[in-house]
Amino acid sequence: TAFISHEYRKYVMMDSTKTNGVYKNKDNYNENLVYAGIRLSKTQGTNIHFNAIGQLGLLGDAMGQFSIKGTADVNFKFLGDTLALVANGDISNSKPSMFMRHYHGNHYWWDNSSFNNIFQSKLGGEFTAKRLGTKLRIDVDNIKNYTYLGAASLPIQNSGNIQVLSAQFTQNFHLGALHLDNEVKNKKSSNITALPLPDLS
Repeated sequence: TAFISHEYRKYVMMDSTKTNGVYKNKDNYNENLVYAGIRLSKTQGTNIHFNAIGQLGLLGDAMGQFSIKGTADVNFKFLGDTLALVANGDISNSKPSMFMRHYHGNHYWWDNSSFNNIFQSKLGGEFTAKRLGTKLRIDVDNIKNYTYLGAASLPIQNSGNIQVLSAQFTQNFHLGALHLDNEVKNKKSSNITALPLPDLS
């Protein structure tokens, strides 16, 4: 599948001029994003499936932005169970959200037009035993120019790279209509000031 998409966004915020102590005028921010993309997929059959989608910003505020996402799985029978091995990947280059770049309020006010694009890459793998209800997933993320709200509740952009390693174990049990679904997740961030994560959830 090939596609072209257009998205129009309009943001209205108060401007810096007060009339009788009240912000009456408005600042308007308009964004036009035009993307072209392609999708390849195989969903039929029982053994091998894949799905990949990529898009590239062509015009307007989408210029310089892109994303590529893909997943593939292999299924096979083993001792009466169906086992699945899944690989997935994600690469993106995108602007920080509008409200990280511009926000006008009574208590906070910022305009960060100099923020760089956020570049993120993610690789992951997953093992699933469907009859047993068991799943093990491991993901590795790398984020450059991660943007977040700092201690003063103002946007900050981390200029370096942040790595995130996560592992997830799922074990589900069921007896008739009774189901018990359990999930344990461990995450480690290389920069706990910019991106703090719970060690165990």
